[in-house]
Formats: sequence, C-alpha cells, structure tokens
Amino acid sequence: CTAADEATCCTAAATCAHFTDPCTSGRLPVADPSSAWCAGLACAATDEGVCCAAAATCAHFTDPCDSGRVPLADPSVASCAGLACAATDEGVCCATAPTCEAFTGSCHAHRVPLTDPTSATCATAPCTAADEATCCTAAATCAHFTDPC
Repeated sequence: CTAADEATCCTAAATCAHFTDPCTSGRLPVADPSSAWCAGLACAATDEGVCCAAAATCAHFTDPCDSGRVPLADPSVASCAGLACAATDEGVCCATAPTCEAFTGSCHAHRVPLTDPTSATCATAPCTAADEATCCTAAATCAHFTDPC
C-alpha cells in the first residue's frame, strides 16, 4: 500500500459537525465544525478539546460601554457569549460606574478624598488604585490662612 491507497484503505473520521456532547463551562462549539475532525468514525465526549473552543473573555471586548457604565477592572474574569466579543456583550463586559464612595485606595501625599464622593465615578468597576486621580483632590494649604492663631 502507498499513500495513494488512503481513500481505499481508510474511512474518514467524523467532523465536529457530528459532535453532540455539550462543551464544558466557558467553552463553545468551534466556529467551523465541518473543518475540525474527531478522533474516530464517530465523535465522542473525548473530542471536546477539538470540537469546542474557549469563549472570548471581555479582555477582547472593544465596543464602548453604554452611558453611565464602565469596563470591568479585570475583564479576563467574564466571558462573552461567543468565540469573539460583540456589542451585545456590553451587559457582561461593562458595569454601572461606581462612584468614588466605592474607592478604597489611599490618596497620595498632600491629597485628600473628595468632599462629595458621589460627585465622581471610577473609570472601571470596581474602583481601583488608578482612580486616585479622580477620587482624591489636592489638600488645602495654609497659604491663604488669615485668621490669627
């Protein structure tokens, strides 16, 4: 036998189009199941690694968040609905913008928390140390202190 006899001597393996087992959590059927091959003549649960792929995480979400909403601080923890993110994933990849009331970081030297922390929102949900510039303001100095001591 030679390679030319392959069609005579071998039967084609099933494609993932015939994979009927569920993909494990966080995984979805591959985009083109007819071009992915199972290990045998019929697909089995063990073909999940070939027939399923990881759903995209919000780290790949590039659409803008709706008004009053901000991206997740750690977008890798949330999955989009498909193998690629789409505008319809905004509800998963964005959250209501938290106000500076939720800022638990420290203000840098000579800076203090805003007097009204509800007046500003953090750039991501939840607030992170990077929100210090928004949630803190310069501390007052004594330069304009005129009362007698």
